[in-house]
Amino acid sequence: MTYPSAPAISALIVALTCAPAFADEPDRALPPEPSQDAAANPAQPARPHPALQAVTPPYTPDAATSSCREHELVFEPIPDQFTEADGTLFLYIPVGYNLPPECRQFLKVEFRRVPKGAITRVDRVSGEITMEWSPLSQRVERGSFNALIVATYMGREIERPFTIEVEETWESFLLPGLRYNVLLPVDEKRFGIIHGAGFEYVFVTWSHQNENRGPSHGRFRLNVDLLNSTKEDFDQALFYALGLDLSFERNPKRSFLIPFFGLEVGGIYQSELGNMAQFNPEGGLYLWSGPNISAQIKGGYLLPTTALEEFQGWRFTAGFDFTLW
Repeated sequence: MTYPSAPAISALIVALTCAPAFADEPDRALPPEPSQDAAANPAQPARPHPALQAVTPPYTPDAATSSCREHELVFEPIPDQFTEADGTLFLYIPVGYNLPPECRQFLKVEFRRVPKGAITRVDRVSGEITMEWSPLSQRVERGSFNALIVATYMGREIERPFTIEVEETWESFLLPGLRYNVLLPVDEKRFGIIHGAGFEYVFVTWSHQNENRGPSHGRFRLNVDLLNSTKEDFDQALFYALGLDLSFERNPKRSFLIPFFGLEVGGIYQSELGNMAQFNPEGGLYLWSGPNISAQIKGGYLLPTTALEEFQGWRFTAGFDFTLW
């Protein structure tokens, strides 16, 4: 049984410290207080308090009271990490929650830069900013995406820029696979061209596409190949080996055409040559590398411990691995 881990997209938010830029508006004249005659005359209703006027539509900047100007806008910093669930990223930032209800009409929040496909919401009443983004559903390549949120209140503006780093991390275990081999011995007249199909069993394969040092992709596997020769008098040969291959790149930001290097160490049995050890340094390309299926082409140079001068030669292999769960 295998236990492949589902692909996960981890997204880091690099918050850029940004001092608020305040541009105070010139003071506006406050509305006149109601006269004593108007308050004493029952036929003339008293004017409502200015704070009540602020919550009575239509709202206009002229309805701002000195009490609203006295409040400083609270805009929380961008968190260091998104909340992630099933490949969807959730960002929640409180803003303006310290403002009285009658003053929130003067708060304006906008996303000036967001990744393509992101869903944004701004609720001035509750003081909440939310953003949802699913890089997988948008087929987003790995990399950096810049975003910017701007909050404006009473002529004062605060910017919150941040960067979303989209990475790919997964591991899969116990994948069966098939492959085809071609060996070109130095003494081709004696041994012919040796070729045939084989079975591959991948113990573990992984992808860690980030800026950490080290290879982004790798596989550890067992190979068993039963090969035939174009020479009729040369019997079948059994090749078996443990192999490890690692990518050259640490963050290719893609799932295809990823170059790798590797080594196979094992043995060979053939009736004429007997038992021998083999070493096969190799290099190739991951045509596709995913948690459920991968395909590779590679070439290497076979170094046997028996008949080294005659049986050594170039070896080429194409194969794929897969999971059914």
